Amino acid sequence: MCRMAMSERCNMGEKRTFLQIRAAHNVNLEALAEAAQVPIEDIYYLEAGVPYPQEFVERALRALAALTGEACTRETVGGIYVKEEEEGSNA
Repeated sequence: MCRMAMSERCNMGEKRTFLQIRAAHNVNLEALAEAAQVPIEDIYYLEAGVPYPQEFVERALRALAALTGEACTRETVGGIYVKEEEEGSNA
């Protein structure tokens, strides 16, 4: 998909994904993982739609915001899923 089509969709109210924001600012996985202080594989899986605990998601979004200068929150970034905590879990 070309960048123009992507930006047109964003203007129509669709949220950009974590990957779209990262790519638009030329931020690579390694830099993002380092800024978030998490394994690179976890950033890759987060971008692919794998649910992660809320604390991890918030950390990754803060790192993305710091590297891109954009406001990156669960409300502004699409395709990010928070893993439901299991009842009775002490983790």
